[in-house]
Amino acid sequence: MVETFLAVDFEYIYKNARMNTTQTTDMKKMQMRIFLFGGIGAVLFACSALLITVYAVPHPWAQIVRNQLFLPMVIVDGNQTISFREVAGNLAAIRRFYENQDFSEVGLRVDFSSEDGKKRLKVREKELLNKMIEDHAIESLARERGVVVTDEMVDQGVKRKLDEFGSTDKVATDLERLYGWSIDDFKEKIVRGALYEDELKKIFERENDTETQVKMKIGEAETSLAKGAAFDQVASAYSDGRTAQDGGKLGWFALEDLAPELRKGVESQRVGVPGGAIESSLGFHIISVDAVKEEDGKKRYQLRQIFVKKPAFSEWLSEQMRQMGVWVFDDEYDWNTETARLEFRSEALKNFEADLIRNKTGDAAFLFY
Repeated sequence: MVETFLAVDFEYIYKNARMNTTQTTDMKKMQMRIFLFGGIGAVLFACSALLITVYAVPHPWAQIVRNQLFLPMVIVDGNQTISFREVAGNLAAIRRFYENQDFSEVGLRVDFSSEDGKKRLKVREKELLNKMIEDHAIESLARERGVVVTDEMVDQGVKRKLDEFGSTDKVATDLERLYGWSIDDFKEKIVRGALYEDELKKIFERENDTETQVKMKIGEAETSLAKGAAFDQVASAYSDGRTAQDGGKLGWFALEDLAPELRKGVESQRVGVPGGAIESSLGFHIISVDAVKEEDGKKRYQLRQIFVKKPAFSEWLSEQMRQMGVWVFDDEYDWNTETARLEFRSEALKNFEADLIRNKTGDAAFLFY
């Protein structure tokens, strides 16, 4: 009887112990899950709070965090990222370039420390960003068309530049002094992008067959004039640009105001008799000199033109960029799809920029603006 009782009792204890152990194990698993998911949630919350704060709060420490972490400032075409850190580094290089020059001898100034100076630097940042976006768009478009710029191609490109500007040591010294760059920085920031642009321009020219199309159109305009059609009618039918709507009227010009390719033809042309087609960097021109007069000791010519422009790579690129997705994560800027460029959100900065462009004389930071 005792033995039976002990056997039953031990069996009960064993089963109960097993059940408790199982429950304990399940409880521990549950606690681990809660801890794990709770920890992940806390991390995600902290990261989200950090990102929201870093992106949204206009505070110096937020700017420092943005510039140190690889946080996206702009995403181009869904796969090309421009980080706050990259922009800050490139802007520092631009600032270093201007501050390492002595422009005083030519009456120019550089000042980024004053309130207006900080705004001028902000305008420089906007132009820098637009250039970086354009470079990424070019690379994306080139890669879509099978172009890959290899490290070997970049090295060859650098060698050509070094042969053009001097020895490797001299170029390396100048890069470090002026921009704080190494030769490798020069490869990635300048040469690789330039090679992608060169290759894309070649593709653009092949795809658009520019010479054939433009020559055919200007040739048809010449034929119409030869058959006796009025100049203004031919201009309205064939000319590109705003003057087409006004029969090709340009107004009065001195020779030095004209493109170099046009000067000789205008100077020797008979009044009232259209000349032959002249090619310029912009396209083809048929010029009519309607009158000539002397003013302030200079000859001035009253001109009309029929102008057929060559398709421009820059216009084609802008059209391609208008079709791209560009996402901006800096609340100081908006992407203007129509112009395919970044713009300031602040009306005050827009007005400052416009005024700066109108009155840039004497400011070295906008010497090449």
